[in-house]
Amino acid sequence: MIQPYNGVAFLMSGRIEGQELVDVNGKSREAVRIVVRSAGFLAFIWNCTYWYDPNDGTFLRSQGVRSFFSLIPTIIELVEDRRPAR
Repeated sequence: MIQPYNGVAFLMSGRIEGQELVDVNGKSREAVRIVVRSAGFLAFIWNCTYWYDPNDGTFLRSQGVRSFFSLIPTIIELVEDRRPAR
């Protein structure tokens, strides 16, 4: 990962941790959960969780902190799904 505002690079690792129900824009959705962590000893300090649609990989939600020094969570989620109805 490269931070866009200062160009500092961090080595990261990601892992699929399974499927679960997650709340996205007020609705419960089936999702694949992926956890991304810093590599090495920083893995215990920082991580971010992402959820994606298991059928087509559409981003649904993410939750993590913005930096190694912040404890305030940042949550980003899909607000409007413009995909054709299945």
